[in-house]
Amino acid sequence: MFELFGSLSWGVALIIAGLAMLINALFGINIPIFRMLFGAAIIYAGICLIIKPFPLRGPGAHKNQRTVLWDQKSTAWEQGATGYNVITSKATIDLSQYRPQQSDATLELNTIFGSTELLVPAYMPVVITSQNMFSNTVFPDDSAVSFGNHTYKNKKKDVAALTIKANTVFGSLVVKNKE
Repeated sequence: MFELFGSLSWGVALIIAGLAMLINALFGINIPIFRMLFGAAIIYAGICLIIKPFPLRGPGAHKNQRTVLWDQKSTAWEQGATGYNVITSKATIDLSQYRPQQSDATLELNTIFGSTELLVPAYMPVVITSQNMFSNTVFPDDSAVSFGNHTYKNKKKDVAALTIKANTVFGSLVVKNKE
């Protein structure tokens, strides 16, 4: 993870400022450099908060979450994982290695400006609670939601289930049954 005021951040800021000055000098197009850089810094700080929150949010916050950032990745469920974050990326997450617990377990899945494919074994009892904003989420029964909340259940009574809390913003989430 790059630091907000690390050498890469300063290098990118200087390149953008230099390009804006050249465009202004050569073509007479006025680009508000500092407003753009300030806006980019705010967006970057927001992404950093999602990935690595300030210590004020509690000890161990997001300690066991896995993050895919600016990448394309296929991953299997890892023991101890409590959530996955897919940010400006494309990810396939396979839950076939997950072993049901004696009691309900919860997994958080956040997709922001990205695309996630979630593979859930057909035999696994799941409850998927989806919250969407300007996004698309498709469930194994082919129901879909683009804005708002939706809950998908294949859980039978008195059986421990995996609860997946899916949050999708400006992205897509496709949940498929894996045989």
